[in-house]
Amino acid sequence: MIPYVKGLSDDLARILKRVNVHCVYTVPKKLDTVIKLGKDILTNNQHTDVVYKIDCLNCAACYIGQTKRHLETRVKEHKSDISKHVSCLSVVSKHRIDNNHEFDWQNIKILHHECHRRKREIAEMFYIKRHVDSINLQKDTDNLPAIYDTILKNK
Repeated sequence: MIPYVKGLSDDLARILKRVNVHCVYTVPKKLDTVIKLGKDILTNNQHTDVVYKIDCLNCAACYIGQTKRHLETRVKEHKSDISKHVSCLSVVSKHRIDNNHEFDWQNIKILHHECHRRKREIAEMFYIKRHVDSINLQKDTDNLPAIYDTILKNK
């Protein structure tokens, strides 16, 4: 294989053909070596299809959730949920009000990426079970067989 250079390569091929050598050309600089295509790096709050963890700033409590949407959208809902009627509060808002605590909205951790909804829900249950300080309701993990409890607690 020789690099193709207009004019020169054709002349070289004619000369080599006389001695029964056939040329195969390569392109010396392909566009993909010159132009680098890449995706922009997303900030945490722009990610979608994630299992995430929000830590309480005042104690060891944490909340683990999952979302298909942008994490930023889901976090805004968590923050604004505190203005709902007391009977409709989420566990995050109840923890904030009952304990006069605040969550670390600036440092939300992405625990797992998963596009498939059911797999993401299983991953969420897995992480809820693993964190002993999770404030998630027990019903959040009802679909995860109890056999996994001892395995996950020992991790």
